[in-house]
Amino acid sequence: MKIKSIVYAFAVLTPIISNSEELPTEIPLWSNGVPGFESRRNKPTEAKNWWVKNIHNPSNIVYPAPRDKATGTGVVVCPDGPGPCF
Repeated sequence: MKIKSIVYAFAVLTPIISNSEELPTEIPLWSNGVPGFESRRNKPTEAKNWWVKNIHNPSNIVYPAPRDKATGTGVVVCPDGPGPCF
């Protein structure tokens, strides 16, 4: 599922490439969790080795550039797993 790849990218890879002096901001994709799974919103996400599952409250985490280097441009990293990329 593509949402898992996106969440994994932001949760795991972004802190590695970030060099920010400001605090990161979490932006939920849905305010009440994934549509149709709102009752599972607070169920913890599981991650082992190369997989992540039970993502019922996905979000993006924004790591802003330091103020002296901020240009208004951003980068979004969305790695994809095996299979076709849509």
